[in-house]
Amino acid sequence: MIRILKSPIPSALSRYRKQCKEQLNHGSTNVLDDYPQKVALRKQLAREQGYLCAYCMRRISLDFQATVIEHVKSQSRYPKEQLDYNNLLLCCDGKENGIGSQDHCDESKKDDDIKYDPATHPCIETTIRYRRNGQIFSEDPQWDSDLNAVLNLNAKRLCNNRKAVWEGIHGWLAHDHGRRTRSQIEAKLASMYSRDQQERLPEYCGVMVYVLQKHPSYLSR
Repeated sequence: MIRILKSPIPSALSRYRKQCKEQLNHGSTNVLDDYPQKVALRKQLAREQGYLCAYCMRRISLDFQATVIEHVKSQSRYPKEQLDYNNLLLCCDGKENGIGSQDHCDESKKDDDIKYDPATHPCIETTIRYRRNGQIFSEDPQWDSDLNAVLNLNAKRLCNNRKAVWEGIHGWLAHDHGRRTRSQIEAKLASMYSRDQQERLPEYCGVMVYVLQKHPSYLSR
């Protein structure tokens, strides 16, 4: 998971929110379903996230079948915030071929709350750790429970994907007989935040950043 820098609220969404003020105040849910500019909204969310799922960092597209507009604070529990742009993220569908125990992200979270929001926590990366086997965890007990029990980010496929990325970045660090310099690592870190021509960030870039920042050459001054 990485920090998401939100863009300004789309003007069309701002107008729609004013139009729906009475519905929101009366607790109506699923108001976003009737928003006429959902395609543009989905595109803006994907772009600001570098076309990565807001929770697991898998690659996402604009496919309506493969992604979902996520309300960090659920529509059912926080109806007045369902058109708050800062409450909206784009996530993968989180479905694992009908294996419910392996569902993750929005599909696992449903209406539950989580302690931290990647769009509002200024240092979300510092709350998260990764293990060589691909597991994600936190030293904060509540957040660790959210990562596992609510978001299910240690589902088998996600762990395997992160493990492969971990091994790949360690392979890069092992080149030159393992003597990567701080400047080389800083350049590699910069590339983790660089977008390609399609405005995409590297998939699972948060894992690579974590590994690089733990390397002795980077930590030395």
